[in-house]
Amino acid sequence: AESLLAITNCVVVFGFRDAIDVEEKGVRAPAADEASLRAAATALGSLSALSAVAVFASGGASVHTPWLGGIGNAPAGLWPAEPSNALSMPTWVIHTSSLVEWLVAMGLAWRYADAVAQPRWRGVT
Repeated sequence: AESLLAITNCVVVFGFRDAIDVEEKGVRAPAADEASLRAAATALGSLSALSAVAVFASGGASVHTPWLGGIGNAPAGLWPAEPSNALSMPTWVIHTSSLVEWLVAMGLAWRYADAVAQPRWRGVT
């Protein structure tokens, strides 16, 4: 779910960035850029789906089951007693990057509102 959120955040950021360029500079992104964005989003979505399939195929898709057998977990003994719901390092990375992506997207939404003189776009945030 987090990887899909990251993909959608990136698509929103690129979409607002291109829309702002059109409004402020009168420059439209080439069709090749749009096609490469679609291809990248499709590829990343496919990798997310494969990751989910790998988790379900391993038979461990219950709550707090280590992702792919614990890849990216902190070394054993790093903390005296790690809670059972502790997040792995890759999960923290994706949480943090998703937050940053969302903040950038919302900043671009405000810039777009100014570019098109429609303050209602700020309501997206």
